[in-house]
Amino acid sequence: MPTYEKSLSTILLLGGKGTRLRSVVNDRPKVMAPIRGKPFLEILLDKLIGFDIKNIIFSTGYKSDYIKKNIGNKYKNINLLYSVEDTPRGTAGGTLLAIKKYETDNYLIMNGDNFVEFNFKNFYDFHLSNSNDITMLVKRMEDLSRYGSVTFDSNMKVSGFKEKDKSLNAGFINCGVYLLNSSIVDLIPTKIPASLETEFFPYILNKRFFAFETDGRHLDIGTPESYQYAQNFFN
Repeated sequence: MPTYEKSLSTILLLGGKGTRLRSVVNDRPKVMAPIRGKPFLEILLDKLIGFDIKNIIFSTGYKSDYIKKNIGNKYKNINLLYSVEDTPRGTAGGTLLAIKKYETDNYLIMNGDNFVEFNFKNFYDFHLSNSNDITMLVKRMEDLSRYGSVTFDSNMKVSGFKEKDKSLNAGFINCGVYLLNSSIVDLIPTKIPASLETEFFPYILNKRFFAFETDGRHLDIGTPESYQYAQNFFN
């Protein structure tokens, strides 16, 4: 199995407040919400360990001390770095701050409240062999009522984004998993807060920005309904 220690680091975006989940999980960050007795974050870490990823940075904000106390600086055989926001920075600001912790040629960026099944080796190989600036993991959905969507051409070159629209049927969603080449880090907006999804991605469509499709299962735990569904997702 390949080791990505020198060429890749992973940033887990864990700073969200989980406002929609407060009715069922209100004493901890949502990434620490228990799934059948195990914090959701540990499920993500196990997945990354399965990819043989060595460098993991936690981008934290809300209740970051809870994560540090319960996960610590090491998980199994992996050392963990913490990038702690002093003020909410959004996904773009959190990413920029975390990148300073460990500089590598590429970054795997993942939303901490999402789980998606995909072949990491194929994803990473596509990113490298195509000399992509950014590669976004996407999945086809038959119902887009809850999601914005991503459009791309026959070569998988990303061409645009659409907001949530209940009139839309099938299409592709952004799974919240990205590979980012260090060459375009300087294009990430520096204002605080800023979002990768709305204030970065739509403005770099002229770059080598490609989609990579997975047909694996996808889950987010951001609502009470999806959190309840997650309890049986990992059987």
